[in-house]
Amino acid sequence: QGPFYDLHNRKFMADQLIGAVNFGNEDVKEEEEETEEEKKEKLVQFFCRNIHNKYNVYFCGFIFCEVLNLVIVISSFFITDKFLHHRYSNYGYKVWQYYLMPAEEQQMPFVINPMCYTFPRIASCTYWRWGSGGQQEAINAICILALNMINDKVFLVIWWWFTLISNIAFFRLIYRVLQCSSGCVRYQLINMRMNRYFKKSSKIRKIELFICNCKLGDWFVLYQLSKNLNRPFFMDFLASLSVRYADIRNCEDGELDGGDNFVSMLLKPSYTSVEEEKV
Repeated sequence: QGPFYDLHNRKFMADQLIGAVNFGNEDVKEEEEETEEEKKEKLVQFFCRNIHNKYNVYFCGFIFCEVLNLVIVISSFFITDKFLHHRYSNYGYKVWQYYLMPAEEQQMPFVINPMCYTFPRIASCTYWRWGSGGQQEAINAICILALNMINDKVFLVIWWWFTLISNIAFFRLIYRVLQCSSGCVRYQLINMRMNRYFKKSSKIRKIELFICNCKLGDWFVLYQLSKNLNRPFFMDFLASLSVRYADIRNCEDGELDGGDNFVSMLLKPSYTSVEEEKV
């Protein structure tokens, strides 16, 4: 009777535990459904309060780091070229051209291997030693520079790496210039990530107006959010933000169009408040 009772007791505890977990999951789902709209509204409020018009300096600093990246790569390239006695500026290109030649042409006497020219493997060395008479004597000998057989290949890879990084950094800066100069480019970059959701949205005009007219820092933060947030949630957030921006802009336009200037205030009759009428 003991084993059967123990088995029944374990089954009862397992059923209770599974029921508690399922009940907890249902509560979590209901809570998520209830708070999804609140989370979106909180994010919109946080963006308007803490991010709007406050990340322009951050975006400029980001661009400055990209410019600094290009400057560091070019500086490293020229420092290496000076260290190698100005034989490194077109080192990779010359090596590529050399190995494109047929083997017969490579063996010609007037053709020099760029790898051996920049990193010689055999050199004439002069060193001094003390002779038997107590005086120094110069000895000239042929030195085998075995390490240069590795250096020429390592610096060849570094040359191509410098070239690749500098080209990427240069075209990246052109890409940033296009971003900063055109609101349509900024809109299309987000549209490339959210194209499926933009097609279904009925607020696409307001979204486009907001993205094209917002500050560079705001756009940069939105673009980073589009990479890291859930896309449907980001779409709802962007639509709510665009609607709020459109409402604020309409209110500002209404105040500018129908606002009271000094002359209209003088011409309009004075209004008394409700408290003054009561008095």
